[in-house]
Amino acid sequence: MRSNLLAQTRGKQLRVIELSQCAGFSRLGLFHIGKYCNNLRDLCLFHNKIDENGENWLRELGSRNTVIEKLNFQGVNFDIKDLVNVAKSCSRLVSVKIDCCDFIHLVEFFWYAVNLEEFGGGEFSDDHKDEYNYSFKLPDSLKHLMMRISPRCDVKIVVPFAHLITELNCEDGFLIGSDDFRELIKSCCNLKVLYTTAQIMDQGLRDISIYCKKLRKLYVGKPGGMVSHVGVNYLAEQCVELECLHTDTVEMTNEVLSNIGKHMKKLKEFKMFLLYTDDFPLDIGFRSLFIGCDKLEKLDVYFETRGVGLSNEGLGYIGKYGCNLRHLTLGLNVGESDEGLVELAKGCPKLQYFETVGCDFSKEAFDIFRSNVTSLRYLSVDGTMASAFWNIEDMFAMIF
Repeated sequence: MRSNLLAQTRGKQLRVIELSQCAGFSRLGLFHIGKYCNNLRDLCLFHNKIDENGENWLRELGSRNTVIEKLNFQGVNFDIKDLVNVAKSCSRLVSVKIDCCDFIHLVEFFWYAVNLEEFGGGEFSDDHKDEYNYSFKLPDSLKHLMMRISPRCDVKIVVPFAHLITELNCEDGFLIGSDDFRELIKSCCNLKVLYTTAQIMDQGLRDISIYCKKLRKLYVGKPGGMVSHVGVNYLAEQCVELECLHTDTVEMTNEVLSNIGKHMKKLKEFKMFLLYTDDFPLDIGFRSLFIGCDKLEKLDVYFETRGVGLSNEGLGYIGKYGCNLRHLTLGLNVGESDEGLVELAKGCPKLQYFETVGCDFSKEAFDIFRSNVTSLRYLSVDGTMASAFWNIEDMFAMIF
């Protein structure tokens, strides 16, 4: 009833509707949105629990709205035929995100979505290989693609369209280290953003460094693989346009961190989860990284190592050379005593967000830190955050 009232009274004024991870919605309520919200540009129904009984809301949306541009139906059941009808009537459609669906069922949708720039939720299978080769075509306007890599996937079908893609998300995958996937990477000559997993291995990072020269952002997740300092070094020496690098590595060295500082002059964001290293502490490497990457604004490092990942001296280097650092997260095996946090506090003149996870610093050291770093706005210690200094004592009371 409330959605009906909202849609009837304000429907023509609504441009954006976002309902994320909610319960209590029915198909009838969504039918009212489709019927009355005729000027809607952006509709997000991300993982909502929706009553399956009732009206065909998506068909109603497609028949009454011609200006919609963005749809996010991840976690929502609907008929693909109705999505095709939306594409037929909405020539402005530029972004669609759905749950994983075999691309063979989306052939007709792509015929009509001629201005589509972003699509998420596709998967290829060997079952329809001949049909793909005969009928499948991605829109020439497509730039961002999110697809699932599975044991039945034949990613070679995407290769003819790979030069169109500037952003590729393959985090939901199982064969990212396969030869077929590496063949796809070799064809992505215009790629600027890539989400992948550690299954890509060092050899995959080598391929990226050779063939993806325009890459600006790289996110290498953890599941099911091994990436080491060897692969990161390929990136450091050849992906000199990188501005953002997130990587989970099994090993890292001071030399590779120094190479990042030497070559990646445009780096603004660096996140590393390190499992192991023989070359600890990594003080000299981070010193060189900060000296070379003088635009670095965000650093997140986690050390699940046997020894200290960053000593007191290393924290001092971050403080001294982190002139543009605004966001800093330190996790596990960082610093040998309170002196390290005090040394860090002597610098970082622009730091606004500081988080520690599993770091053994005292309340007194944090007091000195927040007193010296006057730019600080948010402080989080082991998941407990204070957004301003007037309640920071309550935060410490919860922790210590």
